[in-house]
Amino acid sequence: IWSLSSNHIALSCHICVAGKDIGDGPEIVGRINSMLSEKFNIGHGTVQLETLDFKRSDALCTKDNGRSERI
Repeated sequence: IWSLSSNHIALSCHICVAGKDIGDGPEIVGRINSMLSEKFNIGHGTVQLETLDFKRSDALCTKDNGRSERI
């Protein structure tokens, strides 16, 4: 998350979804962007979908214990 200007906030993230839901990607991304705008005033979101079986552990969120966690 970063500021593009004093009035514009941007976000870039990866979202894990079940493989069967990847076809609903445009709807999922649209709902996420709407929520980001309504709740957090984030007007520019770059959301990349990954399936739950995504194998790059370095790209997954981690907690302080260093273990990969899907959140």
